[in-house]
Amino acid sequence: MSKSIIKNKNILILLLLSSAYFFTLFHRYSLAVLAINIIDEAPFAQDKLGLIGSAYFYCYAPMLFFSGIIVDYFSSRFSLKIGLFLLTVGCLIFSRASSLTLFLVSRGIIGLGSALITIPSIKLIRETFQEKKFGMIIGINNTLGYIGVIMASFPLAFLLSYLSWRTTHLLISIITGLLTIISLILLPHQSTETHKEKKAMMLNEIYTLMKIPRIWMLSFWMLTFTGTKLAFQALWAGPYFVKVYGITYFPIILLIISIGSTVGSLIMGFISDLSSNRRKILIYASLFIFLLWFFLYIYPDKLSTLITIFFYFILGISFASYLLALMEVRDICKLEDTGLVVGIISSMGFLGSALFTQIGNVFYKFGEGGIDTTGIFQFKNMFLLNFVIILFIFMALILYEIWLKFRIKWLNKNFNPERLTF
Repeated sequence: MSKSIIKNKNILILLLLSSAYFFTLFHRYSLAVLAINIIDEAPFAQDKLGLIGSAYFYCYAPMLFFSGIIVDYFSSRFSLKIGLFLLTVGCLIFSRASSLTLFLVSRGIIGLGSALITIPSIKLIRETFQEKKFGMIIGINNTLGYIGVIMASFPLAFLLSYLSWRTTHLLISIITGLLTIISLILLPHQSTETHKEKKAMMLNEIYTLMKIPRIWMLSFWMLTFTGTKLAFQALWAGPYFVKVYGITYFPIILLIISIGSTVGSLIMGFISDLSSNRRKILIYASLFIFLLWFFLYIYPDKLSTLITIFFYFILGISFASYLLALMEVRDICKLEDTGLVVGIISSMGFLGSALFTQIGNVFYKFGEGGIDTTGIFQFKNMFLLNFVIILFIFMALILYEIWLKFRIKWLNKNFNPERLTF
């Protein structure tokens, strides 16, 4: 096969992965805009909004871990096809949901399908493209995928003025169904090992990987960073802007955050490829994110329009920092273990998302009916929690770096440092 044909096929694969990721991100963030429409049609959903929002993450988070195993055990191609199929089915059920049970089931299925798209995409990129371009391609994939986040903000709100949310999701299910068919054609099944051989290798690899401290550190970083980020962006940003700022056109702010994340994805990809020490970049990113949450805690309602736009654009850029953790996978494991490692790290992140979504629900209810009718007290406490947690993980990263420095120095004196992996 000529290089031009391979290159064109690789571009098509990247477009397929980006399109699939587009819809996973769309579903992840769209509830912030859909919430008002759903409540108008189904009033029972008002008190269960946090539960409906977290249903996606409660299914997504554990499935990320298992999808990593599925990806390495079967193949990234197989997992991607199953993920697109589940996304189609879940979206179709959501478009017809009329009870709390159906809302939860549909969001759960969408979460399962999304997990079976996220992990295979990363491994498939590593399999398809050169290792030295891994960060850049991941950045491009996320940039294209983040258009889904952009569409889940103001464009979705605009679309809902012409089409109902049910019709919108019915159309989306048709599109994802077409993507499923395309994946069957573009990504034929490939396997050279028997399941028995893979099972024996995988059990050994899981045991080995669990002993790598960096995997645990990245997992806890993702738990805190992704948890606070998604709880705000995917759900509580809408109520925050409406209640505190009185902004009814809050999807525009969500759009600004999404544009920032889109730009940030490219920035993180290039930085990751250029850097010789990706661990330090993560430390700097954590400090930056901590300062942003602290700023929101100090000024929850006193920002001018211009500063608000600029701040949330920068916040959006910082939200793309989670890619730095995923890009470290090339420093931690072999290609064959990519799915498992990314699954472990990512699952912790979205477990945090479900956790902090519910914690936000507690803060939200705690302030209802009190003296604070503006809602500042409720959301200020959320921001306080966010920056304290990020400060904690920032300090943990520094302590890890200090420990690693002394450990390497000790190994240089006593053993061959190449024998151990960090």
